[in-house]
Amino acid sequence: MYQKTGGAPQAVGSLPVEAIALADSDGALSRVAGFVQELRRHGVMISPAETADFIRAGMLTAPAGLYWCGRISLVSRKTDIPVYDQVFLDYFGMPDPQETVADSYSPGDMENGPGAEEDPQGEEGLASTREDLEHRDFSQLNEEESLRIIEELNQISFALPLRRVLRRKGARRGRVDVRTTVRRELRAARKNNWDVHRSVRKAKPKRLVLILDVSRSMSPYSRFLVVFAHALIGINAKVDVYCFSTRLTWLNEALSHRDVNIALDAVAELTPDRDSGTRIGEALDQLLRDPSYGRSLHGAVVAILSDGLEQGGVDMLADSMGRLSRRAQSVAWVNPLKGSEGYEPLQQGMLAALPHIDRFVEGHDLSSLRDLTGILADVCR
Repeated sequence: MYQKTGGAPQAVGSLPVEAIALADSDGALSRVAGFVQELRRHGVMISPAETADFIRAGMLTAPAGLYWCGRISLVSRKTDIPVYDQVFLDYFGMPDPQETVADSYSPGDMENGPGAEEDPQGEEGLASTREDLEHRDFSQLNEEESLRIIEELNQISFALPLRRVLRRKGARRGRVDVRTTVRRELRAARKNNWDVHRSVRKAKPKRLVLILDVSRSMSPYSRFLVVFAHALIGINAKVDVYCFSTRLTWLNEALSHRDVNIALDAVAELTPDRDSGTRIGEALDQLLRDPSYGRSLHGAVVAILSDGLEQGGVDMLADSMGRLSRRAQSVAWVNPLKGSEGYEPLQQGMLAALPHIDRFVEGHDLSSLRDLTGILADVCR
C-alpha cells in the first residue's frame, strides 16, 4: 500500500506510528476495523497481515481513496470483488467508489506504475519483476500475479529417486541366477553348453505422500499448494495427496485432470470443509488407521504442508506424529509462516510435532516450493 504525500510515494508501513495514531481522533480506527469484520462476516477471507495493511493505509488516506486501499489490501480472489463492493457501499454509505477515486488515487502516481515516466518493461525491468515475483509471499499476490505463479508451478519438474526391491529381473550383467539357469537347462534337456542367466534387483520409484492443510488460516496458501501437488502428480505415479481441514480427503482422483483449473474445481467440490477449522491430529489419525490409506505410508517420504495452528487436541497430534514417523522413511513439515521475519515455532501444534519431524522448511513463495522439490528428492534417497 502507498500513500500520496505530494512528492514521491512511500510505503505506508514505513511511516511513523505517531502519524497513524493521530488520525484516530474521531474513532476512525474502530470504524475501519469494523469494516474488515463485516467483510469477514460476508465470507471474504482476510489474513491478519492484510488487515494491518488496510488499517494503516486507511488511517492516512482521504475518504475517496479508502475504497482502493481496501480493494488492494483485502481482496485476493476475483470472486470476492462484488461482495467487497456491496459491503463497502452498505457500510460507508458512499456513492459508487469507481466514480470517487479517479482524482485522488491514480496508479500512474505510484513508482513504476502504468503512468510512470520510466518504462519498466525493458529487459532489466522484466528480470527484476520476475525475481520479485519469485520471492513474493503468496498472501501478497493479486489475481494477475497468482495466475503467473500457477503457470510457473505447472512447469516444476520433479523425479522421485528409485529404490531397490527384493524382486529381481534378468540382465546381461549381474549376479548369476542359479535357479533360473538350472530350470531352463533341465527344461531344454541339454547336458552341455549351459547358458548362464544373470539377474539384478528391480528398482521402483519411492513413494511420496503430501498432506495439505486447506483450513481457514491456510487460505492464502492452500490454492498454490494444491497446484504444486497437481504438478507433482502429473509427472510421478507414486505420489499420494491428501488434504484436511476438519476431516481427511484423498485428492489423487480430483488432481488427475490435466487442466489445473478443472482440477482445482474438482478439489473444491470434494472439500466442503475447506476454510474451516484445523484438526491436524485427527486427520493424521484417520490416515494411519484407515487400511486403504495407511498402506501408502510404509517406507514413504511424507510432507505435511501446514501452518501448525492446531485447534484440536495437541496430545492426539503428538501421538499421531509419533506413529507416522515410525511408519514413514522420513517426515518433512512445510510451514508458510516460517518464511516470515522473526518467526519461531511457538504454537502448541508445532511444539507437539517438532520432535517427530526430520526436516522443517518454509513454503510461502515460489522460490521455497522450487527448493522443496530438491529437499524431497534428497530425503527420498
